[in-house]
Amino acid sequence: MLNRIIRIAAAACTLLIWTGCVRTLGPAEPDGEIRFTAGSPLLRDDATKSGTPKTGTAFSAGDQISVFAWHGAASELITFGTGTPVTLGNSGAWTYAPVKIWEWGGNSDYYDFMAIHPYNGSYAVTSSPLSVTFNYDATVSQDDLMTAGIRRRATDPVPTETVPLTFTHR
Repeated sequence: MLNRIIRIAAAACTLLIWTGCVRTLGPAEPDGEIRFTAGSPLLRDDATKSGTPKTGTAFSAGDQISVFAWHGAASELITFGTGTPVTLGNSGAWTYAPVKIWEWGGNSDYYDFMAIHPYNGSYAVTSSPLSVTFNYDATVSQDDLMTAGIRRRATDPVPTETVPLTFTHR
């Protein structure tokens, strides 16, 4: 009787090991997509602007940002949101099209990210070092001009995690 119990337990454990090692990626789990979060330690309530000022520490659904990156190993300038701007959806996720994926080229590889709020499609972007030039007239645009920048290295603990963009006022 004891041998039979041991054999059944061994068979059950083997079955669990075989079925427990399979993982299927569903549509809600993008494989390698470059994703963003965005916020600020303090978004100012600037009553001098005629537009809607940003307050608190978070953006609102529908807000749009411009995001650029320099990919070191590929010597490539990336503009996120060339089809649709990088936009905060109702679900709290920033989306853009076409989607870009991480393409690491070894341990010395890196991505330099730069983001600007508000979104504007008329920036002049240069690479290595990454810089963005644009015209801004505070008396005309009446926007909270903010920027964010961060470097992601291939040697970071989780190099494919969501890129945190922390904005500061300019």
